[in-house]
Amino acid sequence: MDGFYTNLGLLISDQNPYSLRCASFNNDAMTELINRLDCTGSIFKQTEEAEAFLSVTNALLRQLFYRLDIVEAIGAGLKRIYELYEEEELTPTVKSTGNWFCLSLPNINTTRNPHLSVRHNDGRT
Repeated sequence: MDGFYTNLGLLISDQNPYSLRCASFNNDAMTELINRLDCTGSIFKQTEEAEAFLSVTNALLRQLFYRLDIVEAIGAGLKRIYELYEEEELTPTVKSTGNWFCLSLPNINTTRNPHLSVRHNDGRT
């Protein structure tokens, strides 16, 4: 296509020029802004950020996501993840701020394959 993205390709790329804005207000009349988030990047990244923002700031929306089977009960997944990694003698890490968190999961293949290490997956140790 002559080096150009299709419309779909552009939306799912990190070069997506469109953004998504989320906000929470103190009431239905929207008289006072409580919090806001501007999401940029791929449509997937924007959707994830918006879902995290809205589920944190809106308890009813969080309940709806749970009933639609989009998310699990709050906190249940992290406990299960830690228990599974404990069996592998590895530890995941969680970094968080007020409105997002990052979960880093070690590669469990490194404990099961003697040719792999936590730092290198090419046979080096």
